Amino acid sequence: MRAARFRPGACLVLALVAVLAGGTQQASAETSPNLAIDAPPSAVVMTAPLDPSPGTLLTFSVAVTPGTNPTSTGLYVNCDLSWLGLGPSAPLFDDGTNGDPTAGDLTFTVQATIPSGTKPGTRLGDCGVFDAESRSASTSYSVNVVPAATDVGPSVTDTVPLSDATDVATDANVTITFSEAVDATGSWYALSCASSGDHTASVTGGPQSYLLDPGTDFAAGELCTVTVTAADVTDQDTDDPPDAMASDYVWSFTTAAAAPVNEPPTVSGGGPYSVDEGSAVNVTAGGNDPEGGRSRCASRTTAV
Repeated sequence: MRAARFRPGACLVLALVAVLAGGTQQASAETSPNLAIDAPPSAVVMTAPLDPSPGTLLTFSVAVTPGTNPTSTGLYVNCDLSWLGLGPSAPLFDDGTNGDPTAGDLTFTVQATIPSGTKPGTRLGDCGVFDAESRSASTSYSVNVVPAATDVGPSVTDTVPLSDATDVATDANVTITFSEAVDATGSWYALSCASSGDHTASVTGGPQSYLLDPGTDFAAGELCTVTVTAADVTDQDTDDPPDAMASDYVWSFTTAAAAPVNEPPTVSGGGPYSVDEGSAVNVTAGGNDPEGGRSRCASRTTAV
C-alpha cells in the first residue's frame, strides 16, 4: 500500500483542529454545571392612583431587581414622562425624596401633578434601568387618565323622622344628615308645626350629621314641617363652586294622636219599678264600658 503523502502545513492544520475540538468538548463537559449567567437588572412599573384624573398628584414608581454575576451596583432609572411635563428621560429617586417613601429599597419614585388640560385616555411610555456594570433593561407602562369628577354641592341624604312619617312622639328630636361635611350657620333650619307653632332647638353634632332638640314638645296629632335653608349650608372642601346646597330641603311628619281619656264603665239598674206588696218584680240592670269593653245585662226576679 502506498503511504499517503501530506503537505507539512496540512498535518499541522489537522492536528490543531483536533486539539481545539477535543479541548472545547472537554471544557464544556467540565464547566457547564457551574456556569454563571450574567443577567441584567429588571424592573416593574407601578402608579397610584390607578386611574388618575387631570389635576391629580400621580406617584410613579419602578421596583428594580438588580442584575447578577456580578450583582448590579450604581443602579438608576429614567422614564419617558413627557406627557407629565417631566421630559423623555426623567430621573426617578430612591433617596427618600420626590415622593419616595423609603431610601435605598430599590423602588425608584417620582411624583407629579397631571396637568389640568390633559385629555382623558391611555398614556404609554417606557422606563430604563441601568447599572454601573454597563447593563440595562427596558420596561413599558400605561396610565389610564380618566375625566375629573365634577364637584357637587352638599345635599340632605337622611332625616329622622323620615319624610311623611306618622305617629312620631311629641318629644322626638330631629336628625339631619348631609352628603358631606358642612358648615351650618345662621338660620339654617326652620321647624314649624300646625298647632304648636314655630320651634327653636338646641343643635349638636356635625359636621355631617346634626341633631335638633326642640325647646318645647310638639302637640299631639299635628303636622310639622322642617326646612333646611340652602344658602346657610356650605361644604368644607376647597373645590368650589359649588359651595352651598342647590336648593332648600323641606320635609314633614305627623305626631302621634293623643291617647284616649280613661272613662270608667257605667251601670244602669233600670226602673223605676211598680209592684204590689206580696208580689214579685223582675229587675233588669245593664253595664257599659266606653273604652270598648263588652256590655253586660242581668235580670232578677225579687219578691216584695
